[in-house]
Amino acid sequence: MPDYTQFVPKLSITLAADATEESILGDTPTQVKDMSFIKEAFNANELTIEIDLKTDNATNPAICRVRLDGSGSDSLVLQTTSTGFIVLDGTIDVSLLSAGRHTLEFYLEDGAGETATLRETWVYGRE
Repeated sequence: MPDYTQFVPKLSITLAADATEESILGDTPTQVKDMSFIKEAFNANELTIEIDLKTDNATNPAICRVRLDGSGSDSLVLQTTSTGFIVLDGTIDVSLLSAGRHTLEFYLEDGAGETATLRETWVYGRE
């Protein structure tokens, strides 16, 4: 008999969302958003980050860096050279995080004299 469990997606829960549009000018990573989640509220092992991102000049990519709990290092980097909003997503392994409150920080950068814009931002947790 076939194993039908392979067709059943893991349960995903929305942990955070924000629709505020934020833009930066230049190539210095600048924090534009932060979102918190409580790990014990949902025992997530993996976070999926989904964003709308664009640049005003396709020469250099708009880059969104996601950092966890003020670590100063990137947990996820998403980028595009699209001049219209494009949906990008990636995952972060959080299986080793302790129970409690955690914060995701979103940093934007683009080429010197160019603008990166971040719009819709979603965070999903999955066991």
